[in-house]
Amino acid sequence: MQIKATQTRIGEAAADAVVVGVYEDAPLGGAAADVDAALAGAIRALVERKEFTGRPYELAPLLVPMGLAKQTLVVG
Repeated sequence: MQIKATQTRIGEAAADAVVVGVYEDAPLGGAAADVDAALAGAIRALVERKEFTGRPYELAPLLVPMGLAKQTLVVG
């Protein structure tokens, strides 16, 4: 397994998985907003349904393909 941090725009990076941070009581921004848009609002829906709050160490895997990535991990 190879893990690599990149500053490439999320839709332009070839990867098996994408990890984005979503933080408690903060609006979606940056990469999280880009990924949410690519996933037709899937992250925002998790937050609105209170299935994901963005607390530290909270994880939510999304196994829906997004562009070049096969899965997304949302991290609080």
